[in-house]
Amino acid sequence: MIDPTRNWIVAGSDFYDIKNPADVLQITWTNNIYDDFVAMSESYYLCAHATLSEIVNSSHDNAKNDMWFLPGMYMYRQAIELLCKALIIPILNNKNQIIGAFTQYKHNIESLFSQHILPSAINRLASEEAKWVADYLLHLEYIDSKSDLFRYPFRDEFLSNYSKDYLDVVDMANGFEQCYSILFKCVGPEHNPLKYQTDIDCTMSTDFLRFSSYGIGNCDLYESPWDNGFYKQIEGYSNVAAYIFSKSDVMPQKQRFFPVVFLLRNAIELSLKRILITKTEIRASDGIRRGKKNSHFLYKDLWIHVKPVIEHYSKASQEDLSQIVIAEEYIKKINAIDKKGDVFRYPVDYGLQYRFTNQKVDFNNVHSWMQGIFNFLDGCDDMLSAIYDHECEMRNYYY
Repeated sequence: MIDPTRNWIVAGSDFYDIKNPADVLQITWTNNIYDDFVAMSESYYLCAHATLSEIVNSSHDNAKNDMWFLPGMYMYRQAIELLCKALIIPILNNKNQIIGAFTQYKHNIESLFSQHILPSAINRLASEEAKWVADYLLHLEYIDSKSDLFRYPFRDEFLSNYSKDYLDVVDMANGFEQCYSILFKCVGPEHNPLKYQTDIDCTMSTDFLRFSSYGIGNCDLYESPWDNGFYKQIEGYSNVAAYIFSKSDVMPQKQRFFPVVFLLRNAIELSLKRILITKTEIRASDGIRRGKKNSHFLYKDLWIHVKPVIEHYSKASQEDLSQIVIAEEYIKKINAIDKKGDVFRYPVDYGLQYRFTNQKVDFNNVHSWMQGIFNFLDGCDDMLSAIYDHECEMRNYYY
């Protein structure tokens, strides 16, 4: 189960360890919530843009089209949500009103735009630009109201409508790019409103989902009936995290830190959920599997229920059980840092309290540390998959 060539869990190691002082990143905020939301929005946008550029330039790489595309789309949407939340801050200009809007609308960017941003954007956007964004966000909200379409396995109702279709990678990316480009024209002059301007075409379709008639170079939505639904997302999120982490030559650490750590955190959550629904003979009860499948709580809702399964089969395989103890410490630490899966997606909580204020981190250590627990869980899934195949063979042999 252990591959020594990969990052792996290590006893006594910590998310906040500083391995190389020269690589320390000190996370600081301006304490102007508007500026900090804009900055984090740009981080997610640039990481999404880099991801989609890599997909398009990779000569129809099926793995990237089908898997990298998913976190790329999620990061675009997150960038737009962060930007919309930034744009309502100077409009409301009252802490309680801002908290109320964030709490009320949550991920609903169409409402943020139509209720607050649009009335103040009349002098900054052409009428056709404002209408295009309003229509596009309305369609986006209809399809992805909870901001989880590309974050988790596709739901059955979505697949029942689209499982035979191909999402057009370039068209969907261009839709997000144009939406972001138009919205960014609404920021103040200190952020250079024309920074991300492209050739805006308001005759472009405002449909959020864009389909292609062929699969080459596009995202195939087909899911095998034998698949558990997690493979594409886990591969996509973990590999895009590695790719963005490697882009030190074009993006500074601070710009990559939050997207990369979120991508890995989500890959870890997905990995735990994949083990939770394992088909082995020893597994969590059906009630627990149904009840916890949508939870973000890594420790109390996921690890607690997958740990006995891993322990049972590790004992049977004479694996080193001390690895499970170490893994639990990792899960507890991530859970303590980011209990609900939102700490690396927003600069503040719903009470407008900052996270990671003046926190020093070693980005290389954070990446390898989180990659280590991901690799452990990925190895556990490989073990359980092999055991399930063996159990099926034994049942066929006897019956």
